[in-house]
Amino acid sequence: MKALIIDEPWIGLILRGEKTWEMRRTACHQKGQIALIRKGSGQVVGVADCEGSLPALADADAYRAAEPRHRIPVDRQAQAFADGWRTPWVIKNARPLDRPVAYAHRSGAVIWVNLDPMVAEAVAAQAGALHASVREVQAHSCSSASDDLRTPAASSVPGKRTPIRGWINGNVAHLPLSEANIANGHFYLRSILEFFPPEAVGGSDKTQTADRLLTVRYQPGGTVDTDIAGPNRGNLQKRSSHLFFRDRASIRDFFARSGAQGGDTLIIRREPQNNYTVTLEKLSAT
Repeated sequence: MKALIIDEPWIGLILRGEKTWEMRRTACHQKGQIALIRKGSGQVVGVADCEGSLPALADADAYRAAEPRHRIPVDRQAQAFADGWRTPWVIKNARPLDRPVAYAHRSGAVIWVNLDPMVAEAVAAQAGALHASVREVQAHSCSSASDDLRTPAASSVPGKRTPIRGWINGNVAHLPLSEANIANGHFYLRSILEFFPPEAVGGSDKTQTADRLLTVRYQPGGTVDTDIAGPNRGNLQKRSSHLFFRDRASIRDFFARSGAQGGDTLIIRREPQNNYTVTLEKLSAT
């Protein structure tokens, strides 16, 4: 098993599901499950799925628009771009190990480490249990009445919770709903953000609307043009990076018309020209 060395704060963001692009200077040809090493720790701390790399970002505008994926702050992006950190390595489904595994770091290993067989076996054993727990959470999201679900991997730390996560199959994304989603008239897109063009992610309020809008059709419900509310783009007071569709009135209407409840799953279909259709899969139908 190969392990990728990543420094803080980036590995922390990846393990929390808040970063899916690891910016590097060269392309990545590795695909499949990998281990994640926190730089300088001497430990494997997580696993993830590596999907290779995308073409290098062409300019500063593309770099800024992709911030919700790579999470490099705006005030550091110009330097990062100038230094050549332009190529996104796509890292998905990251999850921390319940018990970090120590490994022997060989001299000269800077990016990748080939784990010794015993270390790889210990990591793989935990990774298999984690993968099973994630699928169970997705299949039984009705077990929680909040935006968070407790998983077996997190249960060893009192009070620690991991967020409800969606998943993508081609041009269809699946996103479980909680009762808190229904009550607040929104659903978070963070776990499926790569399903949408980065240019459609705007700032934290309506003064920072993205240049590109998405046409979202709710069935049942109406059709709206909206962007995704993201991180603060200006020098405004600190605001949260919500990462949900900015037009929430149409979401509330959809929830009311469809009779949405916690445990149901949103089905979001991607169509040509930035069109998306949102329908509801009731828990009783699964």
